Amino acid sequence: MIKHLNILVVDDDPGVLELLGAFFGTHGYAAKTCRSGREALGLLDSEAFALVISDIEMAEMNGYELLRLTRAKYP
Repeated sequence: MIKHLNILVVDDDPGVLELLGAFFGTHGYAAKTCRSGREALGLLDSEAFALVISDIEMAEMNGYELLRLTRAKYP
């Protein structure tokens, strides 16, 4: 059963994305994954998420910048 909580996981490590995506999926949550902050912002433009879990250290855009942009655009 999928619970009504959409989760977005953002990390540049494919192993972490696979692990967390599987973890949330086995616990009944709808989880989507992105490999960069820019990819996450694009997805946030088209879908609503109740929770965003992000790595802090990412190459293109770090997690703090993603948080700042997300909070500004989706308060």
